[in-house]
Amino acid sequence: MEQDSSFVAPSEPSEKTPEAFNIQYGEENQSFVNDSVEKDIASQEVSEESSYEAELQTQETPSSEQTNSSFSSSSSTPSSSPSASSVRRTLGFGALFFITINAIFGSSLTYLPGLGMQMVGPSSILLWIAVFLIGLYIASCLAELISLYPKNGNIYKFARNAFGHFTGFLVGWTSWLTGNMVASLSIVWSLEYLFPQAGTLPFLVKLAVGVGLVLLFNIVVFFGMNLSTVILVSFSVLTLLFITLQTIPLFFNIQVWFTQGLALSPFDIHRFAPFFIHQGLPANLLFLFGALFLISEAFMGLSGITYLSQDTKSPEKNLPKALLRAVLFVALLSLVYVVGSIGVLPFQQYITSLLPHKDLLTMLWKGPMQMIMLAGTGLIILAPAITWIVTGPRLLASMAGDKLFLEQHSQIHKKWKTPHKAIKFQTFIISAFVVFFYFLYLRGFADPYKLIHEVFLVMVFFMLSLVVLSVPRLRKKFPDAPRRFKSPGGSWGPWVLVSVFVITLLAYTIPFHELNIISKAFSLIFVAVPVYLLLILYYNPDATKKAYSSLSSLSKFFENIILPRRIRKRILNVLGDLEEKIVFEYGSSVGTLTLELAKATGPNGLVHAVDFSESNIKLLQKRLDKHHHSHVHAIYDEFMVTRIHPSVQEADVVVSIGTLDHVQDLAHLVEDIDRILPEEGQVLFVEYADFFGVLPNSGWLSDLDRLKTIFRDNGFAVKIIRWRGFLWNYVAIYGVKTDEDIVMV
Repeated sequence: MEQDSSFVAPSEPSEKTPEAFNIQYGEENQSFVNDSVEKDIASQEVSEESSYEAELQTQETPSSEQTNSSFSSSSSTPSSSPSASSVRRTLGFGALFFITINAIFGSSLTYLPGLGMQMVGPSSILLWIAVFLIGLYIASCLAELISLYPKNGNIYKFARNAFGHFTGFLVGWTSWLTGNMVASLSIVWSLEYLFPQAGTLPFLVKLAVGVGLVLLFNIVVFFGMNLSTVILVSFSVLTLLFITLQTIPLFFNIQVWFTQGLALSPFDIHRFAPFFIHQGLPANLLFLFGALFLISEAFMGLSGITYLSQDTKSPEKNLPKALLRAVLFVALLSLVYVVGSIGVLPFQQYITSLLPHKDLLTMLWKGPMQMIMLAGTGLIILAPAITWIVTGPRLLASMAGDKLFLEQHSQIHKKWKTPHKAIKFQTFIISAFVVFFYFLYLRGFADPYKLIHEVFLVMVFFMLSLVVLSVPRLRKKFPDAPRRFKSPGGSWGPWVLVSVFVITLLAYTIPFHELNIISKAFSLIFVAVPVYLLLILYYNPDATKKAYSSLSSLSKFFENIILPRRIRKRILNVLGDLEEKIVFEYGSSVGTLTLELAKATGPNGLVHAVDFSESNIKLLQKRLDKHHHSHVHAIYDEFMVTRIHPSVQEADVVVSIGTLDHVQDLAHLVEDIDRILPEEGQVLFVEYADFFGVLPNSGWLSDLDRLKTIFRDNGFAVKIIRWRGFLWNYVAIYGVKTDEDIVMV
């Protein structure tokens, strides 16, 4: 048994009169989600619209987001969503401009031009023009949405406000998953570009380096937005420098001019012939649309910029401006590079080389400058990874604050003002993706990067379709809402864009027999469905009660795994002699501990066993009758999460197993416990923690100091006890009611 500290003396008992707690969530000033918890999820959209209207009216209020939780703002767990008051607004237009550039560049110029040339030859220039137009239109849609929700906007909230709660979660989940994928893709591609050696040992070395880079970047992000911004802007400046130095020699050989004084150009316009490499218009169109799917990644990182709205000064002005100008700038620079590369590298070499970009560098630069250019390219490829590692935790923290993920991930570090738990979780996930990549390499997959890249594109198409369609949907729902920027053709343009997405996807997957990537992508997307249902169970008391009621028999069958005998024995040892005492068990479940308490109190004692599941109580009553425990009262209380049952007026001991996360107002409950306990009465809450050694703890267990404060403020000396388990551990909060300043062992 481990203890984190000795008993801490309580502060003076509170004199406040407990306020009546309303079991219903629908108080007049609460958001739509509080009303909808008591209803079927399918009916949520009816009540959402009024909330979103309120959200539009309160955009200038920094704390407005805090009232817009996704399931219940009256949850018992401590609220720590990253509000405007807890996150520093440090980003201006310049920083956002460079961050957006980082999000776009990467494989855009080192990988995608080769794919375009392989499929359609020099006519791939048309694809790049199309991609840039698509990117500009996506940016314009995001700009309008940001101007509509400037203070707390990001793409999952745009979709949620437009289409409802589940759709918003689906967009957020897909965005988070694809963001981690693109970070790992960038890291792996950078290592493969710089060190293309194959074999077990090279792959293991690159795996170690890749995981090391993930750790390094996340450590930088942990120490605040100021440091992260410096790193991102530095990367952006280096990216622009190296791309410029790689583009100019395509038209004017700088090194030859400096060393020999000759003005030479390697560019040859004749390399553009033939412009179309396939026979007939239908074949060329088919390949053009198919190739458009592959190179569309060039502007798929734009959505990440929206996650920085809470870190941005004047987001309604700076975010849209940075998006549009960065896209236009990158489009022009990339188009010049692609035109130059086609005019320099022979066609056959372009389409047969594994790394045509690298071939170009070795042609244009010699000696030390060649090595510098190659190293600089590695940095360019890493830029999207660094950008996501900065922005990704903001998305996760925002979702957690809205109860669309485990709530503790919304916690902001007191000193560094960063979502530190989201950063830690992200570190694990991106590292896992990098490990998976090199596992595929070690298993002999020909090109795992290409496979994951294609699956990633399908997922991003799905996500962006829902986001851009939010524009016409929100125009219809809120036609009079102020918009600083309006996307051209906002009522019909997004539908055209989504149609283009569908056509390009089908043009690639059907002729090239790649339909399996669609199934792989949607299998990853719809993993979100069980996650969403688990979140409903976690945050929605009604759903939790229904689930527990349906699982009563299974709970009894697995009770020795859920609450092993040795843990029950430790609980009884902590409580001491219970003979002839009155014990109140708050949350009896199927009676696993109740039967032990019945034996410990004896027939002259009394046990009140309360649970919010009627089927649990029925099963418990059968077990009590079987063992002739007439001194145990099994009580069904559908309002248990808000109160102590009125029939329980006194007790010597209060004990509870695994109920903290269901309690809606812990301070109120502890006041009630104080009311029924005598001086030196005992209270013991035992909670499950550290599931499988990986999953983060629930809200209260991630803020034990606040938990202890609540008990101390209500007249209890408390300590925390930890017990080790097999699949999970146990945290026991033990308290003694006392007004004295004592330290107990």
